[in-house]
Parts: sequence; structure tokens; C-alpha cells
Amino acid sequence: IDTDIILQCKSLCQLKTMFKNSKCKVKYNNSLLTFKMSSGSFIEYKGSIYELSEISVHTPSLHTIDGESFDMEILLIHRIANESDESKLSNSNDNGVIISCLYQRGPHHGGPERFFNEVINELPAENISYNKSIEVSKEWGPNLLLPEKKGFYSYIGSLPYPPCVEKFTYIVMEEIGYIGASTLNILKIN
Repeated sequence: IDTDIILQCKSLCQLKTMFKNSKCKVKYNNSLLTFKMSSGSFIEYKGSIYELSEISVHTPSLHTIDGESFDMEILLIHRIANESDESKLSNSNDNGVIISCLYQRGPHHGGPERFFNEVINELPAENISYNKSIEVSKEWGPNLLLPEKKGFYSYIGSLPYPPCVEKFTYIVMEEIGYIGASTLNILKIN
């Protein structure tokens, strides 16, 4: 993302999150850590409703801002409500919205640390092809990952891993979060 060439978007680009706490199911496959979220968490963007389907963790970040990369990036992947079948998605003009949260190494406190602290000791170290259930508190969920400030950059892209479906709107949060060094080191191993 090059901030010298961005365009301002006002009322059309409002993002509303309606996340609820979730149970935790995790998969580690082909060096990709993903969390399958319980149904019932949504966003509203440009008048459409999208349901949160999964969260993926990337170390280091996939995105850069003005050439700067980050220690970690978390993608919250939302699909059009009731459109979870991959075969339907490839022919759609709008396959979903991906909210990207960027993190640098920093303090061991805050929402992202709480998100990972509840699951870190149960994360699979080897590839698994199923969603492993992990016991979490009733307060655990995707809200822990979002920054306080809601400014963002946006563009049309594709899923960053197979099946690499196109026509996803990326929302890259402007505020950079922090993740503790020991948590980051464990996530890099996975």
C-alpha cells in the first residue's frame, strides 16, 4: 500500500462490525494456521452483509505500507451470508471482504494477546486436515483482534492461499497493533 496515491472514501466506505464471541476450532495445514469461527459474526460494508467464516495468521505480514512490512498479519475472512460454497464464489462479482490487521512485536497485553493466550498451548505443531476444537472462555472471539481506531485502506484482491478465489475486498486496518515477542515466536514455529 502506497499512502501517497490513496483516494479518500467517505460515507460509502463505512464498516460496521457485529461480532460475537466464538468457540474455537483450529487447523494447521501447509504452514497456514486458520481458526474456524462459530456462525453469527457479521460485518456490514457498502450496504451488504458478510459473515465471518475464518481467521488466518501470517508471519511475517503479507501487506506492506509504504514499503514497511510487519511481524504478523491476521486476516478475518468474511463471505456473503449464505454463500459459503466455493463453487458459487468463483462466478460471483463479490466473493467477500477480508479485514487485515497488522501487528509489530511489542507488549504482552491487549486484545490480540488475550486471543492467542487462550489457545497457544493447544495449537497443533504438525499439519492436521481437520478442525481441532480448543476450549476457550466465553469472552474469546474476533473482537479481540480489531484495533480501536477504524481507519483503513481498501482494494480488490484475492484469497492469499488456494483456491486463491478473486474478487474479495481487502480492508487493511490503518492502526498497527502489537503482539508479544514470545507469542510471535510460537506462531512463527507453527
